[in-house]
Amino acid sequence: MRMDQALGHARRAAGLTYRDVADAGHIDRSVLCNVEKGRKPASENVIRAYERALGLNRREIFTLAAAALGAGLTAGDRETITDMYASIASGDDTVLATVQTTHAVDHSLQALAIREKRTIKRLRLWLNDGDTAELRVNSAGILAKTGDADLADEVALALARDAAARDRYLTAVQNRVGTEPDALAAELHNQRDSGARWCAAYLLAGAGHSAAITEAMRTEPSRETLRAMALAAGGVRDVRS
Repeated sequence: MRMDQALGHARRAAGLTYRDVADAGHIDRSVLCNVEKGRKPASENVIRAYERALGLNRREIFTLAAAALGAGLTAGDRETITDMYASIASGDDTVLATVQTTHAVDHSLQALAIREKRTIKRLRLWLNDGDTAELRVNSAGILAKTGDADLADEVALALARDAAARDRYLTAVQNRVGTEPDALAAELHNQRDSGARWCAAYLLAGAGHSAAITEAMRTEPSRETLRAMALAAGGVRDVRS
């Protein structure tokens, strides 16, 4: 979700008009309209106008916007998702750095984050240089579900070199689908999670499932995940220092 989208969703969720925000920030209503429609970037003056009108800070605006969108969430998940997304969007890594997220939460977060370049940039930074393994694996989990082949390459490279994050991702995949080879082989085709595809290849290396891995290679869009699959088909795990 971009800042302009967050401002619009938050304003409507709060029941405010363009005039309410314009009066709070002494800004012309046409400027606000153009920002919310994505025609102009949201300047600091515009953001402060929304903060004053809504009585919220920047993170709280993202929280309100995410809650208004819902992102297909159940009522029980909504509070968790909106808090996590607001943390990411505002540059605060505290929530993602402490507790590993679930597969479903990652999907909901990526649905909110995928169009926001600054948010994706933060996740990439945390993936590679996050202070905790939880922050790195959570960033990997969200980026792996965007469907972007370049981001899938980054996730694959990170899992290959980062043992702590890798162990957590592997455990999450096994907890979700089980440890049976057939279930793991099915994950080789999981187009909604490039990290799961990489982990499945890693876990199946040397397990006599080269035919299933080779079959999955035919449709794998990520170059680095494809490399991991090729190694796994030969019985080798992709682990780099």
